[in-house]
Amino acid sequence: MAYSGAISMCSGNTIYPNAGGYSAYITLCIASLVILSILLNNKGQRSVVASLIATAGIISIGASQFLYLGAVSYYLGVVLLFFGIWYNGSFFYFYRKYIQNSMNYISKLY
Repeated sequence: MAYSGAISMCSGNTIYPNAGGYSAYITLCIASLVILSILLNNKGQRSVVASLIATAGIISIGASQFLYLGAVSYYLGVVLLFFGIWYNGSFFYFYRKYIQNSMNYISKLY
């Protein structure tokens, strides 16, 4: 649910020009569903941190929709929202597989 909700918000080119209209409320409702799905997929402290990251994204999206801050703020919010979802889901899998293994390999070289 979280991924599908965030992907539907990536169509900012069609949503953003209508800033302040009904589509802005639809965007925020979908973002709220994303937060709810992160919290329902409870993984302890990781879910709390992920929901805080996603909330920062929702604030940025809301600011771009209602305060007319521009498309950069909208897409920054979408990136934060995606990162919050990824952090709650499979971020540590990629971290362990790529970053930690790379650090171990580099430490063996020296």
